[in-house]
Amino acid sequence: MRRRRILWHSDAPWTTSAYSGQTRLVCESLRSAGFEVLLSAASVPRGGTTTWNGFVVLPSPSHIERSLTRWMADLVDPANGDVIVTLIDPWRLAWQELAGWNVLSWTAIDCDPLPAAVAEHFTATKSRPAAVSSFGAGKFREAGFDEVIEIPHGIDLRSFRMLIDGDRAGSRERARQLVGLDVDAFVIGVVAANNDSAFNRKSLPELLAAVARYAAGGADVTLYLHTDLKGLEDGVDLAPILDRPFSPLGGRVDVVSTDATSYQRGLSEADMAIVYNAFDILLAPSGGEGFCLPLLEAQACGVPVVASDFAAQPENVGVGRLVGGQRRWDHERETFLFTPSVEGIVDALDDLRVVGPAESSLAVDFAAGRSHERVFDTIWLPLLADGAGS
Repeated sequence: MRRRRILWHSDAPWTTSAYSGQTRLVCESLRSAGFEVLLSAASVPRGGTTTWNGFVVLPSPSHIERSLTRWMADLVDPANGDVIVTLIDPWRLAWQELAGWNVLSWTAIDCDPLPAAVAEHFTATKSRPAAVSSFGAGKFREAGFDEVIEIPHGIDLRSFRMLIDGDRAGSRERARQLVGLDVDAFVIGVVAANNDSAFNRKSLPELLAAVARYAAGGADVTLYLHTDLKGLEDGVDLAPILDRPFSPLGGRVDVVSTDATSYQRGLSEADMAIVYNAFDILLAPSGGEGFCLPLLEAQACGVPVVASDFAAQPENVGVGRLVGGQRRWDHERETFLFTPSVEGIVDALDDLRVVGPAESSLAVDFAAGRSHERVFDTIWLPLLADGAGS
C-alpha cells in the first residue's frame, strides 16, 4: 500500500497570502513526516500541472469547473486513508462536490455569528470543520457543529525573531538602518491588506484617524504603512484620507510606506521581519479577523501590538492592548463585524509609547508558544496520522 496521501487545496504556495504561507509551512512538514502531499492551487491561471519546491501543483483555473472535484476523483482513495485538506474561504468551495469524501476544512471565522452560508456549506458537504481560533471553534459549536477541532495558524520562528537575539534595542536600531528610518523616531507600523472597502475589514480609515489624533496631542510620529495606498481590487484609496487629517498637523506625522512595486511583488519573510523590528508598535485593530498572523509575527520580534477586542484577535495578544468599539452589521453575510474606537486606539498608543526589555522578552515568549513546529507536532501530526475526518 502506498503512503497516505494529502490533497491540499489552498492559494498557490508562491503567492503572498497568509493562506499560502501556512500551506508552505504545513505541507513541507507533512512531507518531512512521510506523507505524500499534492497541492491543488486555487485560482491558478489555466494550464497544466507544474511543480514548486518539489511539490506537484495541480491547477484550479476556475472553481466553476469543479477542478478540485476532478482531482479528488482521480487521486484520492479513502480506503487508503487519504485526506483532503482545504485552507480557503468556504464560499470559494461552493462549486466543489465534497460530500462523501474525507475532507478537513481549515477555516477562519472573522465575524459573529457564523454566517448561514458557511453553516449550510458544512452541513451539505459533511466536511469536518477545523477552526483556526478558539473564537471560530466557538461560533461553529453555537451553530450546532459539535465535532469541530481547533488548529491555530503557526509562525515560522526561523524568520520572525529579533535581528539580534535578546537585544530589542539593538535589533530596532539595525532594522531602522536597513529600512531607512530615523533611529530615534517613534514608529507606528501597519501591516494590512487593502482590498475590501465594502467590509473595511482592516479598519484603515479608523487607524489613520487615530494616529492623526494622537499626533495632534503633541507626539512626533512616523507612520509606516505596509499596504497598498491605492487599494488592491476594491480597496480604499488612502490618499484623500491621508491628505485631510495629516495636513494640519505641522509635520508631526511622517508617513512612510513600502514601495508599491515591492509590496505587490511581496517581501520575503526575512524582509518582513526587518520591517517588524523597525516598529515601536504594530497597529492592527481590525474589523474582524479569523486569526491575524501579523500580531504574532510582530511580537516574535519583541514588538507590542494594538488589536480589537473582537473575533480571534484577543487570543493572539500577549504584550499589547485591546481596543473596544462597536459592532456593525454586514448585510451581505448577515453577521456582525466590528469598528474599533478611535479614542481607544489613541489611548492604547499612549500606553505603549514606552515598552521596556522585559515586556519585549515576554512578547517573544508569547509568540514562541504559537510556533509552527509546536502546532504541527501537537495537532497536525497526530491528527493526520489517525486519518482526519474519518
